[in-house]
Amino acid sequence: TTTTTTTTTLKSVPPQHSLFTCPQDDVFEPNNDKTQATLVLSSTRLPLIACDDDRDWFRIDVCPGAYFEATVEFQHDVGDIDLALFHNDKRVDRSRTRRDWELVRGQNNGTSLESFYLYVYVFQKTGHVPYHLSVVTTSTKCLASTSTMQSNNHVSTIEPASSSRFEERSSTTTTTT
Repeated sequence: TTTTTTTTTLKSVPPQHSLFTCPQDDVFEPNNDKTQATLVLSSTRLPLIACDDDRDWFRIDVCPGAYFEATVEFQHDVGDIDLALFHNDKRVDRSRTRRDWELVRGQNNGTSLESFYLYVYVFQKTGHVPYHLSVVTTSTKCLASTSTMQSNNHVSTIEPASSSRFEERSSTTTTTT
C-alpha cells in the first residue's frame, strides 16, 4: 500500500513594498469591479494594497437586522485611500478624511440575507498604498445555512491579522508499507 499526502499551508511573511507591484497587487485580484467583488466574512482583517488605477471591491453578506462596519487602516502620508459602501446599486455611506483610517457602516433592514459592496480606492495618485481591511457584523447566524460563496472568490478563514502577506508552502509525504 502506498499513501501520498500533500499538505498546503499559508505562512505569514512580513510585507515588503517590492512584493506589491501593480496591477498584481494582492492575492484577491481581480476584484476591480462589483461583479468581481471578493466576499469578506465578519471578524476578518486582511493585509491588502491599493493602487492608483486599480479599484478594490469587496462583498459583505449581512444577515437580516444585523449592523456592520468596515474599516481600512493605512498611512495617510504614504497615500490617501477613500471608501464607499453600496447596496442595491446606491451609495449608502462613504468616508473621505485625512486620517489614517476610513470607516463606513450599514444595516440590513430586510428579512433575508443582503449583499453590500465596499469600494476601496486611492484618492490621489501616489503609486500604491498598503492597507488593512477589517469587517465586523453584529450577527452571522444566517450565514451558516447560506451557500452563496464562490469557490475562488471568497475569504473563508484567515490568520489573525498583522502586517503580513501570505506565502503558500507545499510539502508531499509518501509512505510505502
